[in-house]
Amino acid sequence: MSDVLRLVDVDVDCVIGIQPEERAQSQPLRVSLSFSLDTRRAALEENLGVSVDYARVVGEVGFVLQHGQFHLIETAAEVV
Repeated sequence: MSDVLRLVDVDVDCVIGIQPEERAQSQPLRVSLSFSLDTRRAALEENLGVSVDYARVVGEVGFVLQHGQFHLIETAAEVV
């Protein structure tokens, strides 16, 4: 059994685009993502070590997007 967890409207600045003027500076990007996992053990044990640390996920996604410098938004989504 899986639960769907969502992070909604995370704002990240990202260099993204094909044209030189798009790549001259970062642009705001709003990210929402969903993932599935079995949360039963974490709920029973109240143990973050067997669940997801949402702050860490947001931080990792932000890091990847801020440092990736993608040409296509599709590529950025695939990497995330």
